[in-house]
Amino acid sequence: MRVIGALFVLSTTALLAGCSSSGGGGGGYPDGGGGSGNFGGFGNAGGFGNAGGFGNAAGQDGGAGAGNFGGFGNAGGFGNAAGQAGSGGFGNTGGFGATGGSGGTGGCTSDFDCDDGNACTTDSCEGSCFHSAVSVDDFDACTTDSCNPSTGVQHVPVNVDDGNACTTDACTSSGGVTHTPISCDDFDPCTTDTCNPSSGCVYTPVGGTGGTLFSEDFSDNSAGWTLGTEWQIGPAMSGCTSYPDPATDTSPTSDNGIAGVVIGGCMSTAIHSYYYLTSPVINAASASTVTLKFNRWLKSDYTGYVQNVIEVYNGTSWTTIWQSGPSPGVSDSSWMPQTYDLTAYKSANMQIRFGHNVGQSGAYAKGSWNIDDVVVTSGGGACN
Repeated sequence: MRVIGALFVLSTTALLAGCSSSGGGGGGYPDGGGGSGNFGGFGNAGGFGNAGGFGNAAGQDGGAGAGNFGGFGNAGGFGNAAGQAGSGGFGNTGGFGATGGSGGTGGCTSDFDCDDGNACTTDSCEGSCFHSAVSVDDFDACTTDSCNPSTGVQHVPVNVDDGNACTTDACTSSGGVTHTPISCDDFDPCTTDTCNPSSGCVYTPVGGTGGTLFSEDFSDNSAGWTLGTEWQIGPAMSGCTSYPDPATDTSPTSDNGIAGVVIGGCMSTAIHSYYYLTSPVINAASASTVTLKFNRWLKSDYTGYVQNVIEVYNGTSWTTIWQSGPSPGVSDSSWMPQTYDLTAYKSANMQIRFGHNVGQSGAYAKGSWNIDDVVVTSGGGACN
């Protein structure tokens, strides 16, 4: 600014000198030239030099016209370097150098400044910080979608297991969880194929040459016998002192299990209709012959007081295949093997039952039925 100002003074001085030496009439100059010295317009360099009063030599030579450089000396624009040198425009760093905008407002200059430490938000700086929830949906029906602020989005596979051994459990992204029934068909005509929800496929033989259609050692009641009044399945026990039950069973296993009427005790002598022990269904449809075998220990009064029966169901009705007789009744003192032909009653829904009643008062209290190792066999047919 000092160099420019000096140049400006020198230039102005030279110009004034030139003007004062020009031909007469300068109102403020010694020559007093009223017209020639009047630089009222020329000297008004209002936009050229504005030295703010520096050049305003209004009365320098006393010339009211020529000496009045109120305009020339008023270099309001040029001298006022509004942009170049002054602090008003160009040099005014209030706009160009200001950091109010490019420096950012609202406390952030980048997305990094807006990190809230939450893995479940998308953080951004847009003048101020914004935290938008992330989308957790993966559009997969086989996942459970969620977000953990510490670890982020999670897609946990859904549990497809329905706890049913008879279904195949699966999941497709578009269709979700499915439970498709399994096929238990073993393509064997000699088995009945079923499914148990707990254990899966069950293949039951339908009979054959010398085959076993059904067997029971009474170690438990997993086969599903129906127990009527007084009937029990459990360990053998001697009891009913005068007419006792057996102390042991006939099976090679250690469970000592049997089926019986009040095991280890005496039957009731109150008058009642038949109380039965009934087998589950036995499929004997394909067998050429059917035979029932079991071991019996029976102590009972005779017919009239107590009646004992064995009956078979052919899918339509029950038929008695054995019954106890007149005095002296039945008094087994050991296990007695029994065999009966059931061929005439074979069917897909065959059943067997053992029963007893009390026909009149005065019956002796005895140990009654004890049964073990029931076996139903097939003597022939299409299946081995």
